[in-house]
Amino acid sequence: NLMPQKEQALAEIYRILRPGGYLALADLIVVGEMEPITAGFEDAWSWCVAGALSAGEYDVLLKSKGFSWWELKEKGNYGPLAAAHLLARKGGKD
Repeated sequence: NLMPQKEQALAEIYRILRPGGYLALADLIVVGEMEPITAGFEDAWSWCVAGALSAGEYDVLLKSKGFSWWELKEKGNYGPLAAAHLLARKGGKD
């Protein structure tokens, strides 16, 4: 979770992708309840915990930035977090 300004970053990635281009990334996503104190720790950023989104939050964000298709797959569960792979496509010819 080393992308603290996800909205800005995804907007810029979308802007520079060619139509039909793909974004592929790995991130931690929230899959359970996180203690508010855990998410607020200053060190939580270096642990890649602070700023983690849920799959639903990623859906809203990717749609708002214009991506036409995406798939988010959980790859391992770590309590309230899961490792995930994201593949997202900018619209264009199939």
